[in-house]
Amino acid sequence: MLFYLRLFISLPLSLFFLSILISIEVDPLNPMETNEVLMSPPIPSDKIKFCSWYRQQKGGEIEEIVTVYPKGGENIPGTGFDERITVYSNCTLHIKELTKDDSADYVLVEGGVGFSNVGNVTINVVEGKNTSLHCTAEGDNVVYFWTKEDQSVNENERIILTSDGQTLNFNPCDRSDAANYKCHASNSFSSGDSDPFGLVIIYGPDPPFINETIDLIEETISLTCVAAAYPATQNEWYYNGQLVENSPVVLTRKIIPENSGDYSCQAMNPISKMTGETTLEIDMIATARKCPLVLSV
Repeated sequence: MLFYLRLFISLPLSLFFLSILISIEVDPLNPMETNEVLMSPPIPSDKIKFCSWYRQQKGGEIEEIVTVYPKGGENIPGTGFDERITVYSNCTLHIKELTKDDSADYVLVEGGVGFSNVGNVTINVVEGKNTSLHCTAEGDNVVYFWTKEDQSVNENERIILTSDGQTLNFNPCDRSDAANYKCHASNSFSSGDSDPFGLVIIYGPDPPFINETIDLIEETISLTCVAAAYPATQNEWYYNGQLVENSPVVLTRKIIPENSGDYSCQAMNPISKMTGETTLEIDMIATARKCPLVLSV
């Protein structure tokens, strides 16, 4: 008996649904509230007669958003459709003015004569949260096997496989778990692999620190805020407790006594909204031009 694979994702911050066969491009990758998102599958082949979008909010029922018939140009709205949603003839789903209620599992089904394909999108997971990958294959006496970047997954106190091998649990997930994962399934009749699933871990910021670079010729000091995070942090600078308007990536100041004081950097992860802050006290003394500069921190 032949079988097919289907791979799902489960996590507390439920964003999207994952399965196999066709890939979906999400733009932007990390849609934010009040903004918009495009979910675009490959251009449908001539065999595709219709495509349907569904979603399921956490703990809720699956609802149909819309069904589109690419050749006829007909769209049939479902119960999950509203005026913010547009679906195009290539099956791309466009949602504007995103709200928290748009966080859900999204499923695309493309159908034709005698077949249906299910689409997938990538999920971002916040470090420290529990998450699971679940693999299902239709067939008898199926054996499951997981790989990370084409290497066997090593279990430890955090990474645990269920006894049947179908579910890979991360309790909790760590930034080192970010990778491409595959589920391999086989029985005495056949074998198959899921498409790679890119697990993206949102982490940080770690405690930030300030790097200083001194230009003796220009008599300036440049400050750079460094904080390990994914995605990269958005930084704000403060001088003696006051926000520096239009905070630059690198803060540059002339080395003069008037610029002495406390320089603080606040680093924020744009997705998790977690922040970190550090302060550097700098005393600047400028002597006569072409003489050595004295700088203490």
